[in-house]
Amino acid sequence: MPYVNEHSCRIADPKRFKLFRRHNNEEEHEGLPVDVVYGITRGKAAIQSLRYKTDYWSEEEAYEHCKSRGGMFEPARPHLFPTRSYASLAQERYGPPYRRLHTKTHRRAKNR
Repeated sequence: MPYVNEHSCRIADPKRFKLFRRHNNEEEHEGLPVDVVYGITRGKAAIQSLRYKTDYWSEEEAYEHCKSRGGMFEPARPHLFPTRSYASLAQERYGPPYRRLHTKTHRRAKNR
């Protein structure tokens, strides 16, 4: 599955594992951080995949590192997922944020 902000390197098939745990900046390669996703089964953990943040890694650098680790590389795909804010998604679903509940204005009755 392509990710928006990170390149991915699959080391092992995720179907082999029951649980997953991610450690951000777990490894470093030439000063660049590498996030590691561990797969856990029967109490034993193994590296399932590596993630490379696009803020630090170019596609070519991430590909070369993944290849050296024997993984299957998948580049980030930011154009597949449009960036939208939570407010715009909420407005699309629920309507304008300050929708008027009452259309008539109510006046207080004067005591005579």
